[in-house]
Amino acid sequence: MLCFPEEGGNDAYWDKWADKTEAELGTLFIRHDLKRFGLTQTRFEHFVKASQLRSNAADVASGDPFSPIRRFADAWNNTMANVLSPGDLLLVDESMGQWKGMGMPGLMFVMRKPTPLGREMHTTACCATGVLIRAEIYEGKE
Repeated sequence: MLCFPEEGGNDAYWDKWADKTEAELGTLFIRHDLKRFGLTQTRFEHFVKASQLRSNAADVASGDPFSPIRRFADAWNNTMANVLSPGDLLLVDESMGQWKGMGMPGLMFVMRKPTPLGREMHTTACCATGVLIRAEIYEGKE
């Protein structure tokens, strides 16, 4: 998960900023050049297509609409804790998981967010890498 959304489609995350200096960009935010990590755009698109969260029989039986999302967030948090040693500076914030036109429990519209339609999460990110290292799904006030 990337912390700062790029304007435009998914192709904006590859090579767009490689030849620009920080002064030319006029921003303090990290620009994502995913090619530097060896991730091709085709592989990323395949990952996105395969990353749909589906309910299983246990989710349906529990009546909890957040079960698939919670399973994903728990797996993400456990994996990141085991594979990443974050830098000294961490950012704690509210983030939005962007809605891509399919079903999503807890869908909300928050005007102040860069991607205002989606699901809110309470997140922790590593300031050195710009990688989201922990996410807690906001399930509402109930």
